Amino acid sequence: MARDITERKKTEEEKLHFEEKIQQLQKLESLGIMAGGVAYDFNNLLMIILGNSEMALMDMTSSAPGKSNILTIESASMRAAKLVNQILAYSGKSPVEARALDLSRIIE
Repeated sequence: MARDITERKKTEEEKLHFEEKIQQLQKLESLGIMAGGVAYDFNNLLMIILGNSEMALMDMTSSAPGKSNILTIESASMRAAKLVNQILAYSGKSPVEARALDLSRIIE
């Protein structure tokens, strides 16, 4: 007695492939959630750094030693905050603002 199990094997392979894709999507979702949580916490730290650097700059004269260092800290913190916003947008924890742009006006 012989049976053709070709169709059953094909179905099992498709099921296995589908389950692998689901696991991959779940991993990506978990990664996005984790990235969003880390970015959120890092953003809070950046706000402390930016706030303190702004307060330090207010207390300094234009020729104060170390002022350029604090300006560098402030600039790097602003760049890091932009990166955090991109991560939050990717993870779905921050709304992405979509709006129409008039490129002619911007170029002018």
